[in-house]
Amino acid sequence: MDRPEWLGCATSVLSGYDSPETRAIMRCYTDQTDATTECLATAPCDAEARSMCISSPLACIGPHVEVGLALATQCPDVALLPRLP
Repeated sequence: MDRPEWLGCATSVLSGYDSPETRAIMRCYTDQTDATTECLATAPCDAEARSMCISSPLACIGPHVEVGLALATQCPDVALLPRLP
C-alpha cells in the first residue's frame, strides 16, 4: 500500500475534525503503523516472530468513534492497514 495515498485521504477526513486531539490521534496512528512496518521488515519469516510486530493503530482512535468511522468509510485503505501481514 502506498502510504501517501492513505495519508492524503486520512488528512482530508481529519481536517473536518481538526483539533490538537485529532492531530495526536493521527500522529499515534502513523507512528504505530511505521513501527509495525519496520518490525515486519526485519523480523524472521516465522509466524511467532512476525506476530510480535503486530499492533493495532486503531487503538489510537480510542473513544473517538466518529473519527474512526469517518476514516473507515471514507478511506478504506486506512481501515485495512492493521491487517497487513
